[in-house]
Amino acid sequence: MSVTELKKHLYRVINEIENEEVLKAVLTILESGKEGIKNYQLDDEQMNILRKREKQYLGGKMKSSSIEEVENKLRSKYGM
Repeated sequence: MSVTELKKHLYRVINEIENEEVLKAVLTILESGKEGIKNYQLDDEQMNILRKREKQYLGGKMKSSSIEEVENKLRSKYGM
C-alpha cells in the first residue's frame, strides 16, 4: 500500500469512529508522529478522575493487587 493509499484508508477509518476518547488517543498518536515525541498533558476531566482515584486508593477504598497477584491470576486463567 502506498503512502497516499494508506492516508486515504486512515481517513476513511477515522471518519467512521464515533468514540471521542478513541479519537483523542488517535490524535495524540498522530500529533506525536508529526511533531516528534512531546509531553502529553491530561485535560481537566482526566486530572479530576486521577485525583478521585488517588483519594480512593489512599483511603483504602479501592481494591488493588500486587504485581505478583496479577501474574498468578493470569497464569491461572491462561495457563502461562
